[in-house]
Amino acid sequence: LVFTATPARVAAQIGTTTELITGRVTGPDSVPLAGARVDVTSVASGVTRRTTTRSDGRYTLLFREGGSQFRVTITALGMTPATFALNRRGDEDRLVADVRMSTTTTT
Repeated sequence: LVFTATPARVAAQIGTTTELITGRVTGPDSVPLAGARVDVTSVASGVTRRTTTRSDGRYTLLFREGGSQFRVTITALGMTPATFALNRRGDEDRLVADVRMSTTTTT
């Protein structure tokens, strides 16, 4: 499992309390995963937003009053679930979380 979480500045500010969370989910072979479920929970409010990845593996979620700390969980059929923390730094309102999933092993 490999993921990167990089805040990035948006040219036009959405708002001081609105967060845009975006990213791309790929499999172990770097091929985009369509239909992966992405759950993002605001640590501050406990609110969870859910979406699925598009055919290019990308997803976007908008949080109003989301806070600055999030828990991200990504699940896809045949893949090991990925859960990680995503934190806003400074006044950034766009957070990027790209994830490379690994396959589930069975014994």
